[in-house]
Amino acid sequence: TNGKIKIDWEHKETKWIDPKDIGNYQTVPMLKETLAQAYK
Repeated sequence: TNGKIKIDWEHKETKWIDPKDIGNYQTVPMLKETLAQAYK
């Protein structure tokens, strides 16, 4: 692989973000809570 992210037809873009900023983005339901549990 070339190390680049490959997205499917359902998506337009990708973006790396700091997990603490997840509340500033529209995401799937419960993503913020799920990430909080994963980072404990």
